[in-house]
Amino acid sequence: SVAQTLCGAGSFESAIQGLFRVLGQSLHPSRIGFIEWDDETSGDYLEWHAEGLRSRTDERKNVVKRAYKSWVDLCDGASVLEMSDGFVYTSRGERRFQAVEKLWREGVGRALVATLRGGDGILGLLYVENYHVTEGVDAPLLLETIAPFVGARLECQRAMRELEFMGHSDVLTGLLNRRGIRQAAEETLSEKTTT
Repeated sequence: SVAQTLCGAGSFESAIQGLFRVLGQSLHPSRIGFIEWDDETSGDYLEWHAEGLRSRTDERKNVVKRAYKSWVDLCDGASVLEMSDGFVYTSRGERRFQAVEKLWREGVGRALVATLRGGDGILGLLYVENYHVTEGVDAPLLLETIAPFVGARLECQRAMRELEFMGHSDVLTGLLNRRGIRQAAEETLSEKTTT
């Protein structure tokens, strides 16, 4: 059902929200988040959180990329980082880090962070906080399996945005091209005729 959710028709945001529903049913977490970043700051940030929790969208939306890069560095080449009881478990063993201690103070006792990779390297992160450990569900393996699908969908989304931009704008100057000017004029005229 994850592949159908991510590869089906519809917007990228609706696909991610569908993924959150699937993960929520499987892992019963307190929060699930998706962070995409460009060169310096995080770009899209989508979140699902359990009832009674406040959203962290505003505080996490424009966090500088290097803050998230520390999580990627902790992954030590693995696709999923596991945090439990304030410690991070990597291939180098159990370690404590400042970023992990901050989450621990915020009440996050258990978390998984999956790197979303594409042809250009790491495109973002998918994370799950305070998930339930359930017999028969290997949460790290689940996130490790899902992450490539999310990365591929994210790459497609970026390609579509670039193609859309190129269809309406001059690549060299970034200004509207003939098609973009015509579309903007048509939209302006249709707005004036409806009011």
